[in-house]
Amino acid sequence: MQTNTPRGRRVFRTLKESRCSDRLVPNDPYGSHFIGVMNILFPSGERGFIRVLGQARYLVKDVELQNRIDDFVRQEAQHARAHSIAAQQSSFCGKHTTRATNITEALVRVMFGRKNTRSHSLLLLRVAIVAAIEHLTAEMGRWAFEDARFAELECDPVMAELITWHCAEEVIHRSVAFDTLVDIAPRGHRTLRSVAMLIWMPVFFATWIMCAQALLFDDKTVSKHLLTPARVHRSSRSGAMPSIPMLVKRMLPFFRKSFHPDSVVSPETDAVCVAYLEISVLRDNEHEDRKDQDRHDLETKDLQPLTLAE
Repeated sequence: MQTNTPRGRRVFRTLKESRCSDRLVPNDPYGSHFIGVMNILFPSGERGFIRVLGQARYLVKDVELQNRIDDFVRQEAQHARAHSIAAQQSSFCGKHTTRATNITEALVRVMFGRKNTRSHSLLLLRVAIVAAIEHLTAEMGRWAFEDARFAELECDPVMAELITWHCAEEVIHRSVAFDTLVDIAPRGHRTLRSVAMLIWMPVFFATWIMCAQALLFDDKTVSKHLLTPARVHRSSRSGAMPSIPMLVKRMLPFFRKSFHPDSVVSPETDAVCVAYLEISVLRDNEHEDRKDQDRHDLETKDLQPLTLAE
């Protein structure tokens, strides 16, 4: 599993050099703000993931899994930082969004606590919650590479690359939290993950919709602020956001005894995600080559031989 990929460095450089748009899709505020919730919800959530998996790592004896957890932690830290930067660039941070952010951070504290727990049972439940949420984010990543239409919808390139990069890495590390749970709770992991999915996923979906609604209320360019089912349906059909019924349906295999995250993503989608990150090596190098050429041109500009007038 790659960390600090060239694609990731490219995302951070782009966020530094170019402002992230307030809307992913220019003419679709509903789908845009539904996806834009990632900038509100994910920074605090992923910091919770890091703390939980970081503590669980010390119970894992398999060295390869320990290394995968280390890579997972580094990737999630990068995601949290990138979405925090995008959130700071947004002009839709009004009172409703601020309130939703505070509620989200409070929810994360309830789920994962403020610090490491001494209770082994509570730690197992927290790992199960991370595994359940990681299944959802992996399915969102699958949607991004199989059904999203960012190019057709002329999406903001900075926001689109941030989302696509994040989704690719979610697909790639989708089984880390699940494998950690199985490793530290080999007999009770199915019960734990089922409880986590039943209790916390409805709360997670409700929080996501609340944050999307808050962004719409703070968007002064929108005349109709309510995130109605009909508007959500239109946005999902256009490819601007995933279908909520589709996401709920894809949560169901998580309850099966034989379930494993590796089974829900096709080898073709896996290959596309890996290629997306690997292709960025070429693009990253091309960008650096252009920068080097520009520097060379500036340095040699004043060294050109003078042409004497006849």
